[in-house]
Amino acid sequence: MIACGVAAPASPLGASPSVQAAPSPGATGVAAPGCTVGVAWFDYRAEQWVKWDEPAIKAALDAGGAGYIASDAKASAEAQRSDIASLASEGAQVVIITSPGSDAALRSDVAEAQRSGLGIVAYEAQADLPGVVRVAFDNVATGRAQAAALLRIAAPATLAIIKGAQGDPAADQLRQGYTDAGIPPLGAPAAAVRVVAEVSTPDWDPLAAQREMQQVLAGGKGVTAVLAENDALAGGVAAALLGTSDSGVIVAGAGADLDGLRRVAAGTQAVDTWADPRRLGAAAGAAALKLCRDRGRLPAASSSPLPGAVTTDASVLLEPTIVTRTSLKAVIDAGWVQKSDLCRGVPAVFGTACG
Repeated sequence: MIACGVAAPASPLGASPSVQAAPSPGATGVAAPGCTVGVAWFDYRAEQWVKWDEPAIKAALDAGGAGYIASDAKASAEAQRSDIASLASEGAQVVIITSPGSDAALRSDVAEAQRSGLGIVAYEAQADLPGVVRVAFDNVATGRAQAAALLRIAAPATLAIIKGAQGDPAADQLRQGYTDAGIPPLGAPAAAVRVVAEVSTPDWDPLAAQREMQQVLAGGKGVTAVLAENDALAGGVAAALLGTSDSGVIVAGAGADLDGLRRVAAGTQAVDTWADPRRLGAAAGAAALKLCRDRGRLPAASSSPLPGAVTTDASVLLEPTIVTRTSLKAVIDAGWVQKSDLCRGVPAVFGTACG
């Protein structure tokens, strides 16, 4: 969404120099001693929150001298609204709200919280909300990074794009990122790449993506590369290519789920993107500290609470890390996946994570 960034050390996973793969949580330089920050988890039962996000948030708050309290709505929007009020009554001056995915529900919760004087950080929200600091991985930046990585490998390319569900804002944002990276509209002439197929996938269903890719191949368009908007769709594409004369088509996915990373290790998927939740948690903690310190003022556009983040008046937007076969070891070293899980059934190739 934003073209400018803040310089940071080069990523060990081969990301752009403005992206840091796993910054030290809490290393923000922002102190807010005595402040209490609440987190209104929408559904804390998800393993990711316990393993990755919450420890990063806590570490950032600890480093800034702030306290931490939390609640779990167990996937109930009504319960989350009540939880936010309870966190305020327990002394929270700032609340981090994890979004249930509904902008309407989040807007309602935010408006109620703001009436009580709380500072609000919207976690993983894709909507801009007045007076709220939004912390999220940037879908446009994800699409841009994914497409740029594919072009470095595959250009010149005859390209198919397997999009997510029609009308889903995330699918449109990812496609905007492709455009930013130089991917032209369907059928438009271009020097490095020509898009010969672009289809939307109902419900982001990998089986539907497999059928879509089979139809593209049957059309004889000479596809040499595929951009799939997430790893589930990339899995459908890979299934369509398996055992065909098109098995050498270069595939890019996004999300760094285990199946996607295993395809990268096996060489059937060339590119993946990793949205490290530790970076998101650290950024949310840093944003909360700034709200604690600067009550009533949003973070200044000239300063980012974390290296590798793009900060506007009301957003901290993170870019993903690109993962390829030669950089998988860093994902293992970071603890995101276990080598035994990643390499199960993957042929050993010298110089790779499974070598």
